[in-house]
Amino acid sequence: MKHLHNQKFRNLLLSIPVLVFRSDIAGVLFASTLFCALHFGIPLLKALEHVSPEDLSDDEVCEFIELFLLGTNAGLTKLETLNLVAETSSGPLPDEIAEVIARCNLGISLVTSLGYTAKKYPNLGQAIRTISRSELTGGPITEALELELTLTQAKSANDALRRVRSLSVKCVLPLGLCFLPAFFLLTIVPIVASMLPKIFSTMP
Repeated sequence: MKHLHNQKFRNLLLSIPVLVFRSDIAGVLFASTLFCALHFGIPLLKALEHVSPEDLSDDEVCEFIELFLLGTNAGLTKLETLNLVAETSSGPLPDEIAEVIARCNLGISLVTSLGYTAKKYPNLGQAIRTISRSELTGGPITEALELELTLTQAKSANDALRRVRSLSVKCVLPLGLCFLPAFFLLTIVPIVASMLPKIFSTMP
């Protein structure tokens, strides 16, 4: 609640200079429009960028793979590597990996325990399948994880580029709310108002 009040106060402060610069009715309307654009437009933009709590970002997936590679290259077992991930990673990963380890301590196999995590976080599924396949077959894991890390990093870079390109489209609504009413009030209305006396004077 305090955060919402701080946002309203900030938006009001940003709108006040308009009133100081132009204190007539047009200035009041313009300041009101600016306040509404800031108050409703910015949260709308943030909502468009909202990520579901059941999704991991590409950066978090990369962090998981990098830490797992670090532990594997250091000669740790898979459970020891998962402990490393739980202790050093960020976001929702530590709690989730702690649950994986807890299930393994209760007698559930590592492959089955990781399967629950893959269902919960689908974008972590490929890395988990690679780990599970290595656990079942005893095959090497480093090259497959390095390839998965490279692909995830490339996907993250492409997604970032796509978000930058789409930013101009997402800014149209708040910019429109802010500037179009002000343009109408400060240009069209004065022109029409100046023409009204001439129109009335020509009427019989």
